[in-house]
Amino acid sequence: MNRIVVLRSACAVNEAYKEAIENRLKALDLNLEVKTSQDPKLWAAYGVSSRCMMGYCPGCNFHEKMEGKFLPALAINGKLVLHSHFPSDEEIDQALLDGIK
Repeated sequence: MNRIVVLRSACAVNEAYKEAIENRLKALDLNLEVKTSQDPKLWAAYGVSSRCMMGYCPGCNFHEKMEGKFLPALAINGKLVLHSHFPSDEEIDQALLDGIK
């Protein structure tokens, strides 16, 4: 069974990221559930960090260049496939198609 997890904080950018993943699944006619995690322990297991400053959005400086792996991120079947930026529809499609068994 495929497992799709959006690693995220509680902000509007991360919510839009999750919605983008769900929209691309629908566009690809893939009926799969997207789970989310705001658990820092799970983020760490994937080597992902948050730059979010709670209470200030966009406190993550999301649109600035980042070094490392940051939220929001997408993991498929235990593998981190996207992170640190808001991907295009094409990037999401490719990650989904490559990651789903």
